[in-house]
Amino acid sequence: MPTIFIILPKSPDYELLTLMYHELFVNVPEPAAYVLHKFIVSQERTDPDKREKDLSIARGISEFLIHDPEQRQRLQDIFNELPQKWQKTLLNVLKASDVLFLLDLLTP
Repeated sequence: MPTIFIILPKSPDYELLTLMYHELFVNVPEPAAYVLHKFIVSQERTDPDKREKDLSIARGISEFLIHDPEQRQRLQDIFNELPQKWQKTLLNVLKASDVLFLLDLLTP
């Protein structure tokens, strides 16, 4: 299995990580942003299998991130920067999917 090196831990915009895979540089979203995005776009999916896959991935990564104080803060910061409509969608998804640990973190 090839080794993946994290070259830049956070971009100034916090949205991307730059990884080196073999001899290629690849930009990937910050984990906290990726998780929130996955929960939101899961509701856009028409295929139930893809919707469940998005929810499962987002739930699994968020369960890991929630234990790191810095990542908990990143989840809150990114959530607070989302448009109100997306915040509402995200909270509804978390409630419907029974992801209460994240719902509790993001609601006052």
